[in-house]
Amino acid sequence: SYTTNPQAVYTSRLLDFKNLPEPKNAIDNKDDDNSFGEYSELIEAIDFTKLDLGTYLTLTFLHDLFY
Repeated sequence: SYTTNPQAVYTSRLLDFKNLPEPKNAIDNKDDDNSFGEYSELIEAIDFTKLDLGTYLTLTFLHDLFY
């Protein structure tokens, strides 16, 4: 269930995705033995106890606002 705004105009249309590239899933990279290696090293280096979530959310909001 959802609420609609009586002053809003709602439209629908068929989306056309003909120009999308073929999907590439990281799990399907069987040729790459180290497909997650670079990311796991970065994650291990993050000290989540010192993460300032407020600053992160503010920066994310500003990034989304201007880009």
